Amino acid sequence: MSKTWIIGSTGIDAIFVHILVFQSVAHVAGFRMSKLERYVKIATRDNTRGAYHGAILQFVIEWGGFLPATAESAPSYLADHAETLSVNTLCQRFGALAF
Repeated sequence: MSKTWIIGSTGIDAIFVHILVFQSVAHVAGFRMSKLERYVKIATRDNTRGAYHGAILQFVIEWGGFLPATAESAPSYLADHAETLSVNTLCQRFGALAF
């Protein structure tokens, strides 16, 4: 069982990140969403889902990271972007990776 590390986020954000990743995998594999996944999707804004999705894609595709992010890769990723991104953006991206 993996630990969840969220900075500046609530429990629903942690659940959402787990579900966002699951949905991405489930969509590719052809699985259907559970009631909880549908509820979280409805309860979160499109912009929030888009921001988390974009952060995960940027981490994996552009930066070359692997999911789940490790205790070594997440801080390295944040340090690489510390001079170009705002603190709020870094926290949001860390929240997207912390699952």
